[in-house]
Amino acid sequence: MNVKNKRHEAKKASKEALVRSAIMLFPTKGLNVSLDELCAHAGYSRGAFYVHFKNREELQMEVVEREVNTWLDNLFGSGILSNEKELSNLVLKFVADLCDGRYPVSKESGLRPHQLLEMCSRSERIRKAYLKIMQTSMERIQRIIELSQGKGLIRKDLDAGQISSLLLYLSVGVHTMYDLDYPIDFSGNTKTLLRLFNPQNGALD
Repeated sequence: MNVKNKRHEAKKASKEALVRSAIMLFPTKGLNVSLDELCAHAGYSRGAFYVHFKNREELQMEVVEREVNTWLDNLFGSGILSNEKELSNLVLKFVADLCDGRYPVSKESGLRPHQLLEMCSRSERIRKAYLKIMQTSMERIQRIIELSQGKGLIRKDLDAGQISSLLLYLSVGVHTMYDLDYPIDFSGNTKTLLRLFNPQNGALD
């Protein structure tokens, strides 16, 4: 590896360390954790921060986009239709990820819901970026719903776009209530939700 490549790899490693430290410290230290502490946690001097980020907003933007998009790509697959799962599988995976700590905005891992909202209230840039991610998610959910409707697994008299938006709003509410330690009956709620869309409207095992 030549000198140029070594420098590139070192720069990449320092940025990754700073972002990972932010992800680890934000939930416990808050969004205003001192840059000195954050850099020390990452194993670098404060000067390393300004090599990659102009300010806290840029770091927070990196955290939001990376954490949420990584999880969504895992949920849906790397492409819009690369993971052509029926809606029931999608809902069950969301619930499992939330409870197991893989969901990036929860008390189990990553940002807390109130911190994400605080970021959006502080920064118009982050707010727009987050809403763009949510809009893309609705479109991806809609395509899965349309696939499920084509297979006769979901009522065809319901608009796929309306279902996708309602599911997204519901997921945001669920992760907020879960963060507040509200006793959610995930099993019962999931069965009831899926039954609403069942074309046979029959009982689910």
